Amino acid sequence: MATADDPLVEVEGLKKWFDTSEGVVERLLGTGTDPVRAVDGASFGIERGDVMGVAGESGCGKTTLGKLLVKLYDPTEGSIRFHFDDATFDVTDMTREEETEFRQRVQMIFQDPFESLNPRMTVYDTVSEPLRINEMYDSYQERRDRVVETLNDVGLAPGDAYLDSFPQELSGGERQRVAIARAMVVDPDFVVCDEPVSMLDVSIRAGVLNLMKDLQDEYGLTYLFISHDLSLIRYMCNKTAIMYLGDMIEYGPTGEIVDDPKHPYSEALFDAVPVADPTRDRKRANVTGDIPSPRNPPSGCKFHTRCAEIIPPEGWQGSQNAFRRVSTFKRRVLNGLSVEDLDVDPGAEPDDRVRDRLLSEGLTLDQLPEEYRHESELGMGEGGVDVSALEIPNDAMATIEETADHLVTGDAEAAADRIRSEFVSQCETDRPDLRSASRSVEAACHLYTEGDRRPPEDGPASAPADD
Repeated sequence: MATADDPLVEVEGLKKWFDTSEGVVERLLGTGTDPVRAVDGASFGIERGDVMGVAGESGCGKTTLGKLLVKLYDPTEGSIRFHFDDATFDVTDMTREEETEFRQRVQMIFQDPFESLNPRMTVYDTVSEPLRINEMYDSYQERRDRVVETLNDVGLAPGDAYLDSFPQELSGGERQRVAIARAMVVDPDFVVCDEPVSMLDVSIRAGVLNLMKDLQDEYGLTYLFISHDLSLIRYMCNKTAIMYLGDMIEYGPTGEIVDDPKHPYSEALFDAVPVADPTRDRKRANVTGDIPSPRNPPSGCKFHTRCAEIIPPEGWQGSQNAFRRVSTFKRRVLNGLSVEDLDVDPGAEPDDRVRDRLLSEGLTLDQLPEEYRHESELGMGEGGVDVSALEIPNDAMATIEETADHLVTGDAEAAADRIRSEFVSQCETDRPDLRSASRSVEAACHLYTEGDRRPPEDGPASAPADD
């Protein structure tokens, strides 16, 4: 039995890994692939009446999280509990009778109404199917009346006129309203909305979103709203979670996260939103590199390989931005940086010239806006690479040059061994959990301890205190 203090949804340590099975041949040959870590340890709660948004880049695990909550996927690990007024369901351990009731009370609205509706089923067949499956209402007439009532509620009025229509006879907006009616017809308590307007014309999106707000009041719903559209998240949701590579990295009230994001990834995500005013100065996203593979995510904080605020180790005497450069060089060496990647001929060029090309390639913070790159600092002049303005300490630069010398001679293993144990950040070794970043926002970031942000990148950096 649920109590008044229980959240409606309680998620702890939730994981969903795909491709975890391995055949006999793969085990014998050692050729099995790493699993895809779509959701990798999410923990959160959703209160009754909330509209919780989940945002992040494509592939971050948003849709997988939604499907786990409605039991379209079984979790690899972790627990999901629903605390309804008259019953509590552990989604990972339900009887057949409990699962039947659960599927009535928890529904999902899918992204694409052109794919989620069966083209061979009429509107009546589509919307009434959940009633039939859940054995709700005793007669055809009662089910028909309920379908008509629900169609009217979602703006398809008069509902009788739509009963015999097929999906191909409807517009995109009408199809999505049918999909919404299919979810609402059983009077659910909780609905997962997976980008429900992304496939619709801009001109009709606002109408569908306002409809969903009205339905929340009418049906007493709690929503989980999945979207990569941050303006939509702000309009619809009172709570927001930001996901990155399967991790929930920030959680709190939507207004605070949008106006003052705490995690460096969240900052970059909101910095990337286009601004309609061409005269307005705006900060641009200060991130490097591509999104790592969910099969082999980085250790520690998964965002540290792209983060503008990676924390230097104790004793680092250069600037924070200089540490970011040497971390980038280290990662490229460990990922296989070699002379073959460069536009040089090792046999025709002096070794010091080839080494300078390696330094230029390895220390450049590529894929950044021009105001962050300072490429002229690494220009290839007659004197080689000019690193004087990079604020890299002499001992660190000596390690980098020795590593580059090994690469020039073709000894990639020695290069990796030379640099592997150097420039180790807490962000690289320790995976952060969600911790207080302000009075009401949590962020999974080592920059925060007891709600305070560590000093940023001005001046020589010092090591953070232990969490």
